[in-house]
Amino acid sequence: MVDWDDACGARAARPWGGPSRRRADGRALPGLPRGSDRIRPVIFAHLDLDAFFAAVEELEQPELRSKPLIVGGDPHGRGVVATANYEARKFGIHSAMSCAEALRRCVPTVERTGLDEGYLDVGEVAPDFARARVVAEAVQAAVRGATSLSCSLGVASSKVVAKIASDRRKPGGLTVVPAGREAEFLGPFDVRRLPGVGPRAEERLRR
Repeated sequence: MVDWDDACGARAARPWGGPSRRRADGRALPGLPRGSDRIRPVIFAHLDLDAFFAAVEELEQPELRSKPLIVGGDPHGRGVVATANYEARKFGIHSAMSCAEALRRCVPTVERTGLDEGYLDVGEVAPDFARARVVAEAVQAAVRGATSLSCSLGVASSKVVAKIASDRRKPGGLTVVPAGREAEFLGPFDVRRLPGVGPRAEERLRR
C-alpha cells in the first residue's frame, strides 16, 4: 500500500496542512486543519452487489445464468421478490414485486396435450424439485383463484412419470417424484398405467 506522504511527494504537499498523525500501523496520516477555514471534503462510496441472491444461486448452478431466476417468498401467499437475475428482469420483474405477479409475467413453457391437460416445463423457472413443488402449488392456486376449478399435478423428470403422478392424488392433489426415484414410484403400478400401453402392448411387455 502506498503511504499518503509518498503519494503526495512531500509533507508540504498535504492538502489540509497541519502536523501529521499516525495510523495504528505507525504510518503517517495527513493532519487535519486547526481552526482553519479549510474543511475536509465528505466523500463516500457505496458498494451494492448486483442481483446478489440470484447471483449466488448462479454461482452454485451456472446453468441458471441463461434462464429467468427469481428469489423470493411464496408466490401463492404474500411473498415478494427479493431479487431477480437479468434474464428475469427482461420480463419486467424487480425487487419488492409480489411473487404472484412475477410468476404471471414469467411462466414456464406450456405444452397443451388435450382440452383439460398439458405439460409445463417447470425446469425453466425452478432449479430443483423442492422449488418445482412451490411452482406447482402456485399453479394450483392460480387455477382455483381464476376459475374455481381444482387441478391435479404430477412433477417428475419425464413426461410419462409426471402424467402418472398427476393421477395419483385426484382430486386437487400434487405428487412430486424426484429424479432417481422413478423406479421406486412406478414399481407398485400395473404396466397398463403407462400412457399408450393397451392390452397388446401389455402382453408383449409381460413376455
